[in-house]
Amino acid sequence: MAVFPSPGHPGDGGRREAVTVMREQRTKCTGTLTLRNNRHSPIVVRLEPWADESPLEAGAAVDIAFSGPPSGRLEIELSEGEVVVYGWEGATMSVAEGDPEHR
Repeated sequence: MAVFPSPGHPGDGGRREAVTVMREQRTKCTGTLTLRNNRHSPIVVRLEPWADESPLEAGAAVDIAFSGPPSGRLEIELSEGEVVVYGWEGATMSVAEGDPEHR
């Protein structure tokens, strides 16, 4: 917050009042993460904390779009048969179905 003196107005006896200006910064962290399944069997892609699940066939790829406050970060956990992508507080994520190379 910044406070600037106002110039006053004629007839106000030279009185000056403070004018308050507030600025809200609206910065975001946005990006796209491409996941490709190089295994010979399907896996599950899960977005947390929403518990959204999408199948990812062998040889296929998906894009995960994310956006949120710059104070967070993505975390990725790999296990047998699934990839879990964790968002952070205030973030949103979505899976774009289909191979990114053919969109």
